[in-house]
Amino acid sequence: MLPKEVFDEYAKARMKTLIEKGEIPSVVVGGFIDPFGDAQIINCSRCDTPVLLRPWLTQIVKQYCIRVECICCADPQEVKGQVAMDFAKIETTIEQTLTLEIKQTCTRILSYPGPVSGTPYSVWQSPNGKFRVGIHDADNEIFCIQKVETGEWLIPLRDIIRFNQSMQKLKEQL
Repeated sequence: MLPKEVFDEYAKARMKTLIEKGEIPSVVVGGFIDPFGDAQIINCSRCDTPVLLRPWLTQIVKQYCIRVECICCADPQEVKGQVAMDFAKIETTIEQTLTLEIKQTCTRILSYPGPVSGTPYSVWQSPNGKFRVGIHDADNEIFCIQKVETGEWLIPLRDIIRFNQSMQKLKEQL
């Protein structure tokens, strides 16, 4: 599970970027849970249900006259699509950070050109020799993690749920 602070920092940066580009959203979706304990209450602009917003978001909503809707009133397709995009961007950021940590703490044991693109790939072994991590060097994408002793693949290609668990386990073991 990703820390709530990761989501909050991502949301702040994303909103700042949207405002700088002049792409101010017309609506934001308020929540019913306050994980930080400092949320401000705003009523849904459609059904008047009280929802919670982070203080920094409340300030932006008021400054730019952005509508607030509860999850029940918000367009489900729009919310679903945006949530999927946000999770993908957060995952990529975390993966990039982990890849840099791996390259700083592990030993490169193999480097080779990709079979199709010719771009560089490398394999890194953990200091204790228990894990090998395959990295596509062009974009620092982890494409596999292997437990050396058993040959077990901890992460099948593009399996996000197991990917999160494997990254956490790997981080703890490095």
